[in-house]
Amino acid sequence: MYNDKLNRFLNGQLDLKEFGKTVQENTEEQDFLDSYLKANIRLQKEIPDFNPFEKVELYKKQRHSLARRILPYAASVLVIISLFFTLFIQSHKKTQLTISEQDLAELKHNTELALWNLSNELNTCLAKLEEANKISHPIAESQSLKNVNINFNNPISNLKIN
Repeated sequence: MYNDKLNRFLNGQLDLKEFGKTVQENTEEQDFLDSYLKANIRLQKEIPDFNPFEKVELYKKQRHSLARRILPYAASVLVIISLFFTLFIQSHKKTQLTISEQDLAELKHNTELALWNLSNELNTCLAKLEEANKISHPIAESQSLKNVNINFNNPISNLKIN
């Protein structure tokens, strides 16, 4: 506890009044506070405008001024983002479609008809493709016969088909 309060005072987090309120009598903290006040009084006599907390107060002002400068920008960004999400959600809700039972049944019927027609066309195309394969089959056989190499000296032993 002693080190915590003293470190907070030395780091500028506690000012002299707050540090003096937390100090108990006859402790090391009280001895430090008394010697600090004596040194401060002696320096005030030698240098009348001396402020030992000048840098600490300047740092606190800069920290607070930085927060005061950034806070409005951060708030405006949050407002813009929330407005964007609100408008996005509202526009999304407006575009949802509601379909009655009759419209749904008609849509289902039209989809079934379209799939049936697609199936018929696909079957017709596959049948034509099968016929084209049957027609081209003899051509493929004749081409494979062309590639047969026959050795006329001994035709049975050296028959090679490529």
